[in-house]
This record gives sequence, structure tokens and C-alpha cells, in this order.
Amino acid sequence: MIKSNDPIVLKVVVGSFPVPKTELKADLYGISGSPGIAEGIARVVLNDTDLAELKSGEILVAPSTYPSWTPVFPLLSGVVVDRGASLSHAAIVGREYGIPVVMNVFDGSKRIRTGQRIRVDGDMGVVYFID
Repeated sequence: MIKSNDPIVLKVVVGSFPVPKTELKADLYGISGSPGIAEGIARVVLNDTDLAELKSGEILVAPSTYPSWTPVFPLLSGVVVDRGASLSHAAIVGREYGIPVVMNVFDGSKRIRTGQRIRVDGDMGVVYFID
């Protein structure tokens, strides 16, 4: 647990809270971790063992990502994480691979189902449910 109220530490570790842009009519509001737009099938991953189920082109949906997950990023077309900041694993690796990342959606891993088609808009920091 972080025991610092230093705003720089909080910005790096926790990130910022999303400010819903209701005019976008998105299903989930977050913040941008990496720019770009991707549409595809969601795969909810809650632990390391679920990574084996990922298929090429899917959108990873998770509470967070970890350095041990880096090898699956080349398979992904997008990432949605419940928590994250500009220096979090998902944001850094997403930018390196040019994968759109939306972070701080808070309950994305609960609201999105594996197999659901979604659109990740890393430019605006939002997620749309296509079906």
C-alpha cells in the first residue's frame, strides 16, 4: 500500500481519475494510456493462467498487467485495465508496441465479458460495447 500523499507519487502510481465526456456516449470512461483505436473481441484475464487463452487480435481486459505478461502484448490489438497510470506496465508496453490502452475504467474486468466485441479508443480514453 502507498503511504505517500506526494502528488507526484500518486500521479505516477495511481494515475488520474477519468472525467466522463458524456458527449462521447461511451460505455466505460477511463484515461488514455496509449493512443490509437482498436475494435475486437475482449478476453478477460484475471490471473497468469488465463494468459494461455489469449488469441491473436484480441483485446486484453484485466484489473492490471504485470511485467511477466509482456510476451503476450504482440498478440493484442488493445488493452483495457481497471487501474493504471502513465508509468504503469500496461501504458508503457502499450506505447512500445503501438497498442491502444485505456486505463482507470475501475470495473471493466467485471462489466466486459470474454467474447464480447468492444472498441478501445486510446485517444479519448473510452471503451464502447459493440455487442
